[in-house]
Amino acid sequence: MHITLTAGPVCSLTISDDGQGFDLATVPAGHLGLRFMRERADAVGANFSVDTTPGSGTTIRVWGNP
Repeated sequence: MHITLTAGPVCSLTISDDGQGFDLATVPAGHLGLRFMRERADAVGANFSVDTTPGSGTTIRVWGNP
């Protein structure tokens, strides 16, 4: 697992791993983890992304202006 936090004109938090990954299209609508992360990013005006592919790990990134 890798965690990177940068501060500056644009702040970002990136968390990535080289694990199993998953197919975002198969995440159940009621799955709370990703939904809550996105809601919290939205609440502070930040951007949120998830990049994942089965067998290729996952990267979650939150970024925005402070």
